[in-house]
Amino acid sequence: MEFQNADQLIRKLSVLDTVEATKRLTEFYAKARFRIASDDFRRQLTDGSDDGEIDFYHREDSTSFIFQSKYTAPPKRTNASDILKELGKLKKTIASENTNHRAADFVNALRRDFSSKSAFLEILWLTTNVIEQSTRDEVQRELDKWRKHNRWSLGIDFVAIDKRALDSVRCC
Repeated sequence: MEFQNADQLIRKLSVLDTVEATKRLTEFYAKARFRIASDDFRRQLTDGSDDGEIDFYHREDSTSFIFQSKYTAPPKRTNASDILKELGKLKKTIASENTNHRAADFVNALRRDFSSKSAFLEILWLTTNVIEQSTRDEVQRELDKWRKHNRWSLGIDFVAIDKRALDSVRCC
């Protein structure tokens, strides 16, 4: 899927139902970021009921990536409380109760990395909405507190890929 800017991408996705549009947005970004094959994308896509807020996962070396994708048209501003509510479910999936059986091997590998100083978790919040820097910072602070509370050594980063960031993404 090619487009000139995020507005064009949103228009192309708007003809699909929200579930399919979210899947296509996730596929677009995953292929742009990781250059993965379609079969690998389909295997790592876990979006659906009981996904534990892991819509897509990927692993490269000692870095684990979790996507939480949100397609919305027209775009709106996302606040920290909305993100933190979703991340609460993700934290439960990662730390204790994984309801996402399609990502079981990935979650188990991630759990083995909790004590590794060389391991890293990148949580990508992929959205057609807009996320302000202050919101990103607030979410990152909460993740840092959570990591410290659990005494985990692995690093955790919150990365928001919003409408503005999508303008610079080129794929396939």
